Amino acid sequence: MKNLKILLVCLFILASLFQNFQSLHASGFSKAAKALIKTDSVFPNAIEFEPQPVYRYRPDGKPGREIILHFKNSKLFDLATMTIECEGKTETTIVPANANGTTALTILLPEGIAVAKDCLLKVTIKSKEHQLSASAIIPFKRQWTVFVYPHSHVDIGYTQTQEIVKKITVRNLINGMELAKKTANYPVGSRYIWNTEAVWATENFLKVATATQRAAFIDAVKKGQVGLNANYANLNTSICSDEELLRMFQAGLKINQLTGVKSKTMVQIDVPGISWGIVQAAAQYGIKGIITFPNSSYHNDTLFQKPFYFVAPDRKTKVLYIQGPQYDWGWYWKALKIKPSPYPNYENPAGGWIQDYPAVVDYIKTKNPSENFIPLSYLTKETDAIEKAGLPYDYFTMTWSMSDNSIIDADLPDAVKAWNSKYAFPKLVISSGENIIDAYLKKFGNLIPERHGDLTEYWTDGLGSDALRTGYNRVSKERLSQAEILSTMLYPKNKAIGFQSGIYDSWQWILLGSEHTWGYWKPEMPISKKVEAVKASYFENGDKTSRELFTNILQPISSSETQSFTVLNALSWTRTGLVTLTDLQSKGYSGIVDVSGNSIPSQRLISGELVFMAPGIPALGSKTFRLVKTLDQIPKEPMASDTTLENKLIKVIVDRKTGDIVSFYDKRTLHEFVNTKSTYSLNSYRYVLGRDSSFKSGIPTDVNISVKDNGPVMASLKIESKAPGCNALVREIRIYANQPQVDIFNVLDKISTTTKESVHFAYAFDVPNGTIRFDIPWGVMNPQTEQLPGGANQNFLAFQRWIDITNSQFGVAWTCIESPIVELGGITINRKRARYGEDHYIKNLPINNRTIVSYALNNRWGTNFPLEQGGIIPFHYIILPHGAFDPVITNRFGLEQNRPLVAVLSTKDAISKPMVSIDNPRVFISALSPSKDGKAIMLRLRSLSNTTENVTLTYPSGSPKSINLSDPTETIGVKQSDLIRLNSYGTATLRMVFE
Repeated sequence: MKNLKILLVCLFILASLFQNFQSLHASGFSKAAKALIKTDSVFPNAIEFEPQPVYRYRPDGKPGREIILHFKNSKLFDLATMTIECEGKTETTIVPANANGTTALTILLPEGIAVAKDCLLKVTIKSKEHQLSASAIIPFKRQWTVFVYPHSHVDIGYTQTQEIVKKITVRNLINGMELAKKTANYPVGSRYIWNTEAVWATENFLKVATATQRAAFIDAVKKGQVGLNANYANLNTSICSDEELLRMFQAGLKINQLTGVKSKTMVQIDVPGISWGIVQAAAQYGIKGIITFPNSSYHNDTLFQKPFYFVAPDRKTKVLYIQGPQYDWGWYWKALKIKPSPYPNYENPAGGWIQDYPAVVDYIKTKNPSENFIPLSYLTKETDAIEKAGLPYDYFTMTWSMSDNSIIDADLPDAVKAWNSKYAFPKLVISSGENIIDAYLKKFGNLIPERHGDLTEYWTDGLGSDALRTGYNRVSKERLSQAEILSTMLYPKNKAIGFQSGIYDSWQWILLGSEHTWGYWKPEMPISKKVEAVKASYFENGDKTSRELFTNILQPISSSETQSFTVLNALSWTRTGLVTLTDLQSKGYSGIVDVSGNSIPSQRLISGELVFMAPGIPALGSKTFRLVKTLDQIPKEPMASDTTLENKLIKVIVDRKTGDIVSFYDKRTLHEFVNTKSTYSLNSYRYVLGRDSSFKSGIPTDVNISVKDNGPVMASLKIESKAPGCNALVREIRIYANQPQVDIFNVLDKISTTTKESVHFAYAFDVPNGTIRFDIPWGVMNPQTEQLPGGANQNFLAFQRWIDITNSQFGVAWTCIESPIVELGGITINRKRARYGEDHYIKNLPINNRTIVSYALNNRWGTNFPLEQGGIIPFHYIILPHGAFDPVITNRFGLEQNRPLVAVLSTKDAISKPMVSIDNPRVFISALSPSKDGKAIMLRLRSLSNTTENVTLTYPSGSPKSINLSDPTETIGVKQSDLIRLNSYGTATLRMVFE
């Protein structure tokens, strides 16, 4: 038997030699024969190592790093053994003889080798007669997990009308659920998940879904086949108010209740940047993490794939923040390369066939799912950069979207399945936002660093493309907050007043106004007018519904047949402020007295309105006054003359030539607040055309200044002029008796043009060494020290209610009611956008320049925003000089301008005693409303202080039966005493039950 085996081996060798002889004969017998016989001349003498960025599956099923060995100077013909040695592990394999010669071999390293550190790899090739050893350092490559977030970017109106986009989101959710169901038994990681991206999209589905579809949706959410985010839509968060950011998460609560699954993540798509205040708002809803996938025009490596705990202004609250790559790689890698045939011709085609509706096809499905997929080279490049940066992560996060409002890619599960069969790593995992956040927290939670500061957004300049309606939203959101408080003040026992649904609906209009899409992708096309009209209706509906709610709240106490009227204060401190009665309210009367009959100085304006300074209106309370017939009051010392306004506290001088304020003198601090060395003064109009620099900007001409009102309460100058870009510019400057405040009303009669342009109002303040502070949602931000380096926009910034510039002795508070966007130091906007690698943004703000430029309006965008605007557009600015910085003074200034005193003709003393009062001026009540279940009162406190503050609640009209800590979801938390402790810039929500 043994001899038989030897014979068979010999026969096999002879047969192999004969086969080699035949093949060699065909290529030249003599040389090849010599090569066969003289083997020392055909054995490799060197090996070139080519490490690959992937791990494949070894025969034992374990992942092994792939290395390609290239033989140099000769092929390997002989039967040989190959031994590899690395990190103490040794493996030997047989290399079969190859008559044609082997030029390269692919090997897989043992499990765990070259994963976390470089390794010295030694390879020995040994044949019967020869041996070759070679070594190389194999750079490490981590075993990367790539989270793939499937979605279609919700861009409301960008590719089709808003109504069509609604239908697209419904179709995609239905198709996404079907695909998830079909792939439920696929290997883990390749099972489909559809991410709706925005609550708005899910709401659209639920409004039209059948009972069967609704049940399928609930089941899919419970199984994790549909991923839900907490945010209503992709908003420009930097221009939101405190309460607006909270309202952004309200709509998701209804869906959470329906499904029984709580949304714990926010995913922001397209919009580069995000408000620092989002942390405080998100955390109050139990949100654990925020993921952003910005637009391709936003190139910023500072935050890319570098997760951090985003710490709120209170320095305690935090959420995980991850910035992924641009969201539209799927468009470039796949959608652009495939096209159905024949291709239909639509009347109003979208940017790509994948966005058309009715759809060419309901989803993408090709014969080869792996074609036009994520390039390995892309993942290698990006993960190499993370490794070289020394970051500890082996997770990479990206999206898979065919484009904005597109159909879904049904190839994805099969493409991922094929990829993961081919590679052990990088491993692809189809994920929801919550899957991603949970994975990072579980594996790297203790390694992730903390960062704090504002990520000022880059697209807020687009709001200036419709300045009139931007102003609507600014006023409407404050009106709604005031309405809720007034309702609770006036009707505390009627907790189920029934206006909660109206408040909710009105807030939804405001949120849709703040949503980042304003127009069609090609605004020059006819369809764009339809899209812009619908967008405009969001602002108009917000304005209309908030006004109606406000009127309805006051209606029960109103009476037209009376001389008495009540002044209501919806803020949590006693205040004195201007009250304006309309001509109709005050018809036939010219004087005002209090309940004791004491005369209050009043003044009939040129407009017909009657104004007076209402003294000492109680916090969350009211005071009653009465109209009387008296002679017009003539001031003993008129406050207006020629080009000057002056009272006992301040003096303002207007330049005859420009109409600018060239002197603003504070008699208390003896300081001139106009920077006379600047090219600007105060309220300096500048018109920038095209790419002109700020030095070439247009200024007003033919200025005419006149005294408008000049009474015991208020005096004003009216400045009429021509102005480039306008049919006319009218500026009115007002001061008030015994008040340091200056009000400025600018009204543009704007010429509509598609030529690129912008309008700016500059305020060059002289506050040496002054610190600049911005009021932002749920915090205060110093743009010179509290913007995240490299990630925040410094060309233009957004504020909430005030900006303050103060040194150790004096300062000035400034605000604009209608426009939230400013430039610091001068006109900085007239630059190219940072797009496709270009970077024309400011890196550092000018430290010593205390100029605020209101970026009032523009049409600089060529997509997404209207190309022109015209007509009457108002802007209201207010300036308050003060002493050293006091957050109480500045915050009260900002809130009082945005939530004015309310006067209503009434026979009733509206509020004899307030429901609640607080004793710490550094804390204020930001919200007061009935609970949704009608059983309690919800109260929200906000601290203005950069240190911990204590505040005690008292109840002048009767103590509550119970107080519990709560949150915006109105959860009943632990019992709470009347003493509340707040972190710096912190907030607390209380649920109070009264008898």
